[in-house]
Amino acid sequence: MAIKPSKKKEKTRSYRIRVLPLTEPNLMPIMNLMVVLIPLILVTSKLLNYSVLEYLPPPSQDMGAAALPQEGEAIQELPVLALRINIAEQRFLIGYRVAKYDTSFEIAPTEMGGYDYVELSRQLLAIKRNIVGDPPRYSDAKEVMISALENTNFQTIVSTLDASRDIWVGDHRELLFPLPVLGQLW
Repeated sequence: MAIKPSKKKEKTRSYRIRVLPLTEPNLMPIMNLMVVLIPLILVTSKLLNYSVLEYLPPPSQDMGAAALPQEGEAIQELPVLALRINIAEQRFLIGYRVAKYDTSFEIAPTEMGGYDYVELSRQLLAIKRNIVGDPPRYSDAKEVMISALENTNFQTIVSTLDASRDIWVGDHRELLFPLPVLGQLW
């Protein structure tokens, strides 16, 4: 048998309406969750499994229409140079292939311990003039593969892209390798 509640308590209880102050919703936990989730999703995505990203900037103004193949123009089979620049810790490693032989050399850091972009441009100019030639003897004469370690500073990569694109010789600018392909060293 159930016990009936007392009616005395109901009569003496005073009902007050409590007004809560208007507050904004607390979005910090949601923002913290997004700060963690977005990088986690990016790291686990399949897109980051690729080690080479092809980056084709628009043609330089100096290249003009002559750089693009015309209709009806015969495409010759030329050998591949496979020029690559590896950005290591405080130095550049440059490699290329000539007549089935791989050649590579290193550009030492500057006296202050930084990357030597001026020497990089000079070496690329020497490769462009002496090995690639004019007209180009290689099918990838405008391309350079630039690879860097995971912890490489973004500004270092951008400065390397700039140094490999062109160089000032005297009072005019000479194109080096205007079509970079970005990669990553593991």
